[in-house]
Amino acid sequence: MGRPNQSPVLITHFSHTHPLRLTAAVDANCAACALPASPPSYSCPPCGFLLHLSCADLPTLLVHPCDPAHGLGLLPRPPYPDGAYTCDACKLQGWGFVYHCAACGLDLHTRCAVAPLTVGHPAHPQHALALTFEAPYGEGKGFSCDMCGRGGAAREWMYRCAACEFDSHLACAGAATALAYGGGDRGAAAVGASGGGGRGGLVESVAQGIAVGFVQGIIGGGGGGGGGGEMVVGEGMVL
Repeated sequence: MGRPNQSPVLITHFSHTHPLRLTAAVDANCAACALPASPPSYSCPPCGFLLHLSCADLPTLLVHPCDPAHGLGLLPRPPYPDGAYTCDACKLQGWGFVYHCAACGLDLHTRCAVAPLTVGHPAHPQHALALTFEAPYGEGKGFSCDMCGRGGAAREWMYRCAACEFDSHLACAGAATALAYGGGDRGAAAVGASGGGGRGGLVESVAQGIAVGFVQGIIGGGGGGGGGGEMVVGEGMVL
């Protein structure tokens, strides 16, 4: 019988100049996803730098159906002078790691980039909801979320049942996903984005339950690889 996967005590990571040590959770947010620390994590105490085990193992290249012509590169910080970006999936601001396509000007939170391609939700139990990259209602027209009643932008990602014209924000559909996965293809882990207030608060509760555990199993197999590699979203990943 083989030994269970164990995270190395010390790793190097492309996002930080110093080695990162496996440690119990500290009162800090992850530099990658901006969510609170969870034990154990990788940290550099002198710098106050911390990564979840799962975030430390995020692939540095992501092939995603939203931009099939290009790979999305993982950057440790936004490529903009103000140090922030707006996620093209959820339209919320981000400050940590970003999946970026320079050719398209595409920016995605790490948690949005690995959102499941389909989810099940008790608000629409008859059909799975498919990840859709823009509202299907014509140029410039957004959507109304059938879960929260609030609107979404025309080019904001959504979960949708085309047969029933049932539409949902990423975060609204993700709430049930965090509690019980409903089936479908999983491109990976979390629905949501960094940022506070409004739907961002819901996103954090969703993503903390998924990104820290679910990504760890699907990408890292226990975490601690120091990042790297390529992942194709949806390829051979069945929930």
